Amino acid sequence: MARARLLALTRLAAVVLLAALPLAAAQAKSPWRKEAVKGLFSVSVPKDWVRREFQYVSEPGTAFTDGLSRISAELHGQKSSRYPSIAEFLRQMENLGGALKKTGTVKVAGQDCPRFQRRREMRHNEEGRAFWEYTYEEYALRKVQGGFWILEFSHASPMYDAKPDGLDAWADEIC
Repeated sequence: MARARLLALTRLAAVVLLAALPLAAAQAKSPWRKEAVKGLFSVSVPKDWVRREFQYVSEPGTAFTDGLSRISAELHGQKSSRYPSIAEFLRQMENLGGALKKTGTVKVAGQDCPRFQRRREMRHNEEGRAFWEYTYEEYALRKVQGGFWILEFSHASPMYDAKPDGLDAWADEIC
């Protein structure tokens, strides 16, 4: 009887272990990691990106980057803020490179939030050499008590990229 029970427990353990292996492998292969942003919820960023806390601005925020792409979260909405309101943020964005195009909503920490995007082309001249930089920007704006969070994905490249690396994953991960 004890031997039968031991055999049954061993089989059960093997089944649980075999069932858990694909789940553990999928989690180990995920290229994303969760990061807590002070005053916000956690955001997902690629595992190999570097974290940078904002140091010289009055608004709290954090950015993660690989050098070409960047994911950031900034809190705004105070009277002394660079963007005291969402309307002011949208106005300043238009002044700094063209209007943002509303592309629907995205769920951020359980709240439906407006989603915006734009593309910009900039000509640079360094040491007598001219070159172009193509920038893709996407924003999600999440209202909170006393302000709003600006979540941004941006990608800059010397070549036009119709769908920047990480864009789909970012959109899935901020939800």
